[in-house]
Amino acid sequence: MYGVSLVQSAYYVWYFSNDLVSIKLLVLLVSSVSWLHTSRYTTDFFLFSMADILHLIGVTESHWNKLVLCHRRDAATCETDLTWGTYVAVPMNYVITFAIQCFYCQRVWIITGNKRGVTATILLIAFVQFALGTCATIETLKYGTIKFLETTPLVPLAAGVSTLCDIVITTVVFKHLWRSELRGRSNVLHDLVVIFVNMGALTWQPDIDCRWCGSKYRLFAYNVGLGVDWYRQYLVQDHHYWIGAPAIIIPRCYVNSLLAV
Repeated sequence: MYGVSLVQSAYYVWYFSNDLVSIKLLVLLVSSVSWLHTSRYTTDFFLFSMADILHLIGVTESHWNKLVLCHRRDAATCETDLTWGTYVAVPMNYVITFAIQCFYCQRVWIITGNKRGVTATILLIAFVQFALGTCATIETLKYGTIKFLETTPLVPLAAGVSTLCDIVITTVVFKHLWRSELRGRSNVLHDLVVIFVNMGALTWQPDIDCRWCGSKYRLFAYNVGLGVDWYRQYLVQDHHYWIGAPAIIIPRCYVNSLLAV
């Protein structure tokens, strides 16, 4: 998925160089573009990920330590102690989610004709998600163990609020753009509706899975949206702490979603 975001970034730089500076800065922050030239046909750009690549590096290091370095080790805390990668990946997960939900909030503001009530509601939900995620991050770093992520209600609450935000965004866009006369036609508005609905489904289903992982049943049922069952297995979490598994793919989904829209 990270490779897909790189291709999307190159496409964006090449064909959408006249976008607003604010949109370019957002893409610069959460995706893979660090250089946006003003010329439409320029090839002078660098692909460099900021928040996205920080999260990717953090997740890679954390799971390398857990799955490879800790393999067959007798140390009881090897799998639960936080590494530097976890310190990077956990906060980046919520930063990316919040930034892209704010982007969608701005899209909703335009699509709905500057309706303050709807926009403010989405922004408030996104902020609550970010606040819960920030609290979970601070407490996790404070305790210094991944065990806290399994037991705290903050993680499933943040995932649940994020799910609600994605559902509201998708519903509002669908309601304001979809018209009966557009069904069955292939045009820009129809394609925009399809993209928004698909991207909404792609992001909120992993959030639901993350919430399930934090439930008292300790089961992991990971299912990516859009009918694509990439990976499904049921694991008893005791002493393995697989709650972070859905969180790996959530930022990838959001970045791909941003660039697609």
